[in-house]
Amino acid sequence: MEELIMLIGEKAKEILQYVLENKIPASMSYCVEQRWHRRRIFIHHVEDGKIEIMVKPKISLKDLPIEKGHLIGVSFQCELSHSSDRFIFSSEAITVKDDIISMAMPEEIEIVRNTNFIRYEVPQDLDISVDIWHKKMHNGDEPMFTAHILQGWSGRLINLSADGLCAGIDIAKGFNLEKGDYIGFRFIPFPNESPITANACIRNLYMTADEQENRLDLDLVGLEASPEGRMVLRRLCNAIWRYRRLSNYPQLNKSAIRQATISESL
Repeated sequence: MEELIMLIGEKAKEILQYVLENKIPASMSYCVEQRWHRRRIFIHHVEDGKIEIMVKPKISLKDLPIEKGHLIGVSFQCELSHSSDRFIFSSEAITVKDDIISMAMPEEIEIVRNTNFIRYEVPQDLDISVDIWHKKMHNGDEPMFTAHILQGWSGRLINLSADGLCAGIDIAKGFNLEKGDYIGFRFIPFPNESPITANACIRNLYMTADEQENRLDLDLVGLEASPEGRMVLRRLCNAIWRYRRLSNYPQLNKSAIRQATISESL
């Protein structure tokens, strides 16, 4: 498996300077009132101890409710050594003025190999179940913007990547989800392991040709914005590696693959 790669100190500053000079687009994720948001950005300025990012297209501060101390996740793709890998980090906002956000220079930038962003089919004999629930912001008698679970469903995990997954839900179970909804999900990658839990946005909804199953195509959100989220990302990459190995080499001993360490997956 590929090793975890971190850029620390000057190396982190150098890659951000490279992104600035080459005008490489990036994305930022942030959570407001228990709801994740994603915006397209560009690195605007890099100096010792601080970077500035510019939101594109320009939006008003009313539509960008970020304040000092707000934790922001940033990710971008950059081709180094003939491989377009994903670079992720998080940092706190220092100031927000118009569409420019000043952030503390990240202590480290994590590199996730591009192979982890390819959707890999889950081996059918594993039959991995996935639980999905829908969150809605409630504005009634209870405190404003409290997240409530409206309804939950159980389905099966079809495929997985570091930035998304596909789940299938029996048509008989029905659901009231729509494209663009934010949901939570949880699945156990292998027996006797702890669940992987994260948030996602529904990118697409469709029914299978035999009309027996609804398919939810999900984009993961917010994992790069915290150390805990990046640990989840490492576990996802570990599961992807093991699913890929089982699909390519079904004769492998499954119990041996289950012992693969999280840190080896990136």
